[in-house]
Amino acid sequence: MKIIWTCIQWLVVAAFIVVFVFVINSYRYLLYALICSSLLYFPLTKMIVSKLSNLDGSEKVRYDVNGKRVTMQMSKLTASVILLIVVYSIVISIFSVSPYLERKEFVLTHPNWVAVTPSILNLTADIQGGKTKYAYVDLEYQFTTNGRSYSQKIDKAEKLYSFFPIMGQRRFEEMRIELLNRATQKR
Repeated sequence: MKIIWTCIQWLVVAAFIVVFVFVINSYRYLLYALICSSLLYFPLTKMIVSKLSNLDGSEKVRYDVNGKRVTMQMSKLTASVILLIVVYSIVISIFSVSPYLERKEFVLTHPNWVAVTPSILNLTADIQGGKTKYAYVDLEYQFTTNGRSYSQKIDKAEKLYSFFPIMGQRRFEEMRIELLNRATQKR
């Protein structure tokens, strides 16, 4: 029974990793992290091991815990996995914080991509009531590429939330007009 429970736990962890790496984020970020961590592995591993083992260069790390000597063998696979996780977290953080870098990376990895200019067919703003109240813009646009015309509608393309629990209808109408003016200026 314990083996089955352990297998289920590892399957859940593997599923979480697959969803996180391949569904939520781009797989290219994992490739960047693999490249960076493999380049950093040898200098960092040697440096960390030499610091922890009192500069004798061995892989055994000794330290005192409550006056007793403890010896620990640092696994190379464990060190590489930890380094990969740290570098992957840094890569995701950098691309999440900077949309400019994300666009530049997209341009470099998709050299045949052709940007098109859409024409806006319909732009409407409305107010969502209920527990969370906000103003939103619905956008319908059309673009032409390779001689074919495509149209798409995005419901609630941009939202403007109210952070006050009690507001009058007049303030929501002002929010709706502000959001519509902002969307119209981006045309």
